[in-house]
Amino acid sequence: RENYKETIISSQKIDILSKTTTRGQQKDDLLIKYDNNDASACASQGQIRVSVLAIKLAMFELFSYINSNVIMILDDVFSELDKKRQNAIIENLNPSFQTIMTTASVSDIDESILKNSLIINLE
Repeated sequence: RENYKETIISSQKIDILSKTTTRGQQKDDLLIKYDNNDASACASQGQIRVSVLAIKLAMFELFSYINSNVIMILDDVFSELDKKRQNAIIENLNPSFQTIMTTASVSDIDESILKNSLIINLE
């Protein structure tokens, strides 16, 4: 963790001068595997979606070591996920992060979660 933080901090001056990010996870290519097979060939869309979300959540945990002022933005996070997985994702979000989520519907979200959320409906 500390080595990653040092790497990011040491590249900040170059990033500012070049007006682009030169280091970080967005520069990496990831291959997700299920049972030692490429996920794109054998996993369902839901399984791939959950895997990507798990990676994003882990990245936010890592970012929190660099800067405690993290805002998590998850766009259309629930598409292709069943009710159980939707609620599990919300329940496992780090409560110290401000989280903004977009979704087409909140009908499958448990009432206990909704009552602690600010919901803005757009039409």
